[in-house]
Amino acid sequence: FGGEVQMALALTPQLSLTGGIDYVNGTQIGGSEEPLPFMPPFRTRITAEYSANNWWTGLTMRYVAAQNRVAAEEDETAGYTLVNATAGYRFDTNGLHRIVLRAENIFNVTYRDHLSRVEDRQSFMPARNLSLVYSYNF
Repeated sequence: FGGEVQMALALTPQLSLTGGIDYVNGTQIGGSEEPLPFMPPFRTRITAEYSANNWWTGLTMRYVAAQNRVAAEEDETAGYTLVNATAGYRFDTNGLHRIVLRAENIFNVTYRDHLSRVEDRQSFMPARNLSLVYSYNF
């Protein structure tokens, strides 16, 4: 069983908040009744975004709980909180051409993602990083 809820709220024409939570609980049936592998832990996120004319900026906080209910071949993972920021410029009113600056994992949190498919499960996920992206949507 599980579920996901997402909500969005426009505080002003320029400022919006979005948030969501999700949770899944899976158990093998008919025998061992052990947890299923790769079950995501409880997660929540909230984003504030400000947009004016062709510019926008946003801040996202994502919290992921510890996953202690794991299958026999899995390791438990600790919970973590990540903060990401974004800023961008739309070159036209339709937003077809745009440039975006992203800062991810701003506080350089060391964490392991329980859903990672990386073979070495003891590897950490990416540290703080910046990216500058130009995109054209067609």
